[in-house]
Amino acid sequence: MTGAIGVIGLLLAIACLIVLSYKGVNAFIASLIASLVVVVTNLLPFWETFSGAYATGLKNFVGSYFLLFGLAAAYGEFLKVTGSAESVAKVLFKIFGVKWAPLGALLITLLMAMGGVSAFVIVFAVYPVAAPLFRKANITKKPAARHCAVRLCYPVSLSAGQPHQHQRPAGPA
Repeated sequence: MTGAIGVIGLLLAIACLIVLSYKGVNAFIASLIASLVVVVTNLLPFWETFSGAYATGLKNFVGSYFLLFGLAAAYGEFLKVTGSAESVAKVLFKIFGVKWAPLGALLITLLMAMGGVSAFVIVFAVYPVAAPLFRKANITKKPAARHCAVRLCYPVSLSAGQPHQHQRPAGPA
């Protein structure tokens, strides 16, 4: 019975993480709350879990991806400050118009993904271009962000041409 409650707790934690992220809660706080759900439903020792497994996992994640996120965010800000993102958005808006503006954002995402750009970088690079494109099409900020994350970056990150696709072994090792 405790195994089933543990699995339900894990599913609740994932749902909690998704809902809190959608509501705009800080990712660190959302992960703490989701972890608390897992700790409580699996009857894990509270302090040992957070000071041990959670802290170690957070340290490893931040250590591994800090430079990637930092440079990707700087690149996205560079595109916005220089006006490059706005000019690309204007060209895409002329090509696709109001009705098909999201298709323009998808095209940029596809081109970057097929070029081998990481999905983490794509999120930071596409949003400065997609934001003015969606603004001109009267699509509000939350659906635009959701569109960038869910409809553009995730499916494209799993497509052919991504570096991780070629590193996967062909069969059981």
